[in-house]
Parts: sequence; C-alpha cells; structure tokens
Amino acid sequence: MEIRIRQKQNIYIPDLRCQKFMKSASFKTDSVTEDKFVRNEINFTGLNPRRILRRFRQFGIKEYERLSEPELKALRTLVDSDGKLCLDRNVIILFSKIVKDNLDKMYPNGYVFVSIGRSPAVIGKALECQGVDVRYCPISELRYSFPPEDVLKKRTEPYKKYLESIGLSPDEIEKHPEKTYVFVDYEFSGTTLKNFERLFTFLMGKQLPNVVFKSLNKKLLKKAGLRIDLRDLTCEHLAYADFKKCGYSPVERLPFRHIEKIKRVIAKPHTENCKKMLFAIIDFLATHDISGNPDDVFRDLW
Repeated sequence: MEIRIRQKQNIYIPDLRCQKFMKSASFKTDSVTEDKFVRNEINFTGLNPRRILRRFRQFGIKEYERLSEPELKALRTLVDSDGKLCLDRNVIILFSKIVKDNLDKMYPNGYVFVSIGRSPAVIGKALECQGVDVRYCPISELRYSFPPEDVLKKRTEPYKKYLESIGLSPDEIEKHPEKTYVFVDYEFSGTTLKNFERLFTFLMGKQLPNVVFKSLNKKLLKKAGLRIDLRDLTCEHLAYADFKKCGYSPVERLPFRHIEKIKRVIAKPHTENCKKMLFAIIDFLATHDISGNPDDVFRDLW
C-alpha cells in the first residue's frame, strides 16, 4: 500500500532567543514563514538581518562600525538578495561621485553640502562616507506663499534653533569665510529652492556671501566627458526624487505649515528600507575604492 506523506508548507523555527538552537543551525531554508523570518535570510550564523537593523532607531556610519563580522555577512546577504536595491545603491553612489567631483572643482577651498528636504538626503549620506561635511535641513511644501513676517518669526523659532545646533548660524558661517555652504535640492520648477533661500535669509537676518543655492539635477549632476550615459538609466532613476518614495531618505517629511515640529521630525526612526539602503551605501564605500574615473568604477555594476 502506497503511503503518501503530505509535505508541510511552513516550518517554524524557534525564536532567536533560543541561542543554543540557533548556534547549531547550520542551514539555509526556503520554508521559513514570513511572520517569523524573511525567506533566505537566515545564514549559517543563525542571525536575522532584519532583527539586526531593528536594534538601531537610525542608521549611519557609527552604527555600521558597531556591527560584528557575522552581522555584516548577514546584512550583505540581505542586500545582495534585493536586485532593485543594489541597482538603486549603484545609481546613488554614481550620482554622489559626480556631485563630489563637481563640487571639488567648483570650491577648491572647501565646502559644506547642505541637503534641503528629503530628495538629496541619501546622496548626502553617500557624500558623508567620502569625507564631505554634510548637514540636513528637513523641509517640504515650500511651493506656497509665506505668512506675514511676525507670524513667520514665531513659527520658525524652533527651526532656527535647529539650524544653530547643526552649525548653520550667521556667527558660525562667518567664522569660515573660506568655506562655501552649498544648499542643494532636487529641482523641478525651482520654486522650492528659491523659497528656501528666502526662508534661510530671513532666519539668518541677512545675506551671507559664502552661502549659495544649487540645483542637484540641473547643476551638480553634469559631468563633461562622462562616458556613462545617464539616459541609459530608467526614468525612475533619472527622476531622482522618486527615491524618497522607496523609503530610502534618512530625512522625514516636514511640511512648511508644521515647521515648528522640527524636533519631532528629526527624532523619528529610519524606515527599514532606509536602513537597508544606508547599510548598502556605507558598506560598498567601505569596501570599494571609487576615487578613480566613474566610468572605470561603475562599468561592471549595471
């Protein structure tokens, strides 16, 4: 008599708190349920990469340096299994390389990259890994008209204090006249960039000679003689602002009408996609030399 064995669809693995079991688990399974672990993400160490990322409210270079070698391997496995994230990482690093090369030529005496809003923020993180001084100014919905100055002054006081805390005050900027403070945003119509310039000048109380405002896509992403044709990338990559829709941006949305809530916004934890992307960027730049020509660095990555 033939006996048919019904194969179970799901195999439940004991919780990670059972360290003895997990240390002895030298397997990789496709049968782990989604509610316990992610498929194919338990490596020979028994570490769950998503649980590793959940330890950190926000992820950056300091958090990366705290990771052990087994944790790095687990997270690399997670990143390598996500083809879209790897492609997006390569695009972001390529863009950051082009931006850095252009800024190095434009401001040889030094500069500070100031990211406006969410769109350039992840490029700012890639620039940080390359030794660039980067600051972040959360703001959005600046396309609309400003309130009267007396109302604006009262509502923007917390934001002004935040700018001072990151070294963006008139006194601090004037201490470094040799440096250029480059405020950058991804530009569609240009209204947001102009309005932020107006807002920043209002908060500083005057115009500062070593402060400039630049379009990321129209000014800083131009590379003369670059053989990599940016038109070969998808429309999503060219419309770089769409990266924030993927949850990659380390800066949360702060509508201008709620500008007084800046403290709450900067304290928000990073999303899982943001942590994955930041790990992917930092790990790539920690293990690869991109100091050469972008054509040579990235020719094998597409």
